[in-house]
Amino acid sequence: VQPTASLEPMLLESIAAGRESGDLAPVIAATWTLARVYFLQGDMARARSMLNEALTLARAIEMKSLLPGLLVTLGNFAWLSATRNSR
Repeated sequence: VQPTASLEPMLLESIAAGRESGDLAPVIAATWTLARVYFLQGDMARARSMLNEALTLARAIEMKSLLPGLLVTLGNFAWLSATRNSR
């Protein structure tokens, strides 16, 4: 069992609670963190999906301060994924 496995249920609960409350800021934070968890687990498809969701939400509520970090993380995932696949 990976150490990150126990994080997923808590992050999914946080995302659901944030959506239910209508406060999307914690949803973005939890989604971004969940993307990193999936990345560490080697699940690039889910990692990119979560990161794209966080990026879409940040744009939707105009949290422009988060956009650079999300885009850098997306770029890092792409670069690291390509590096792993080229070995």
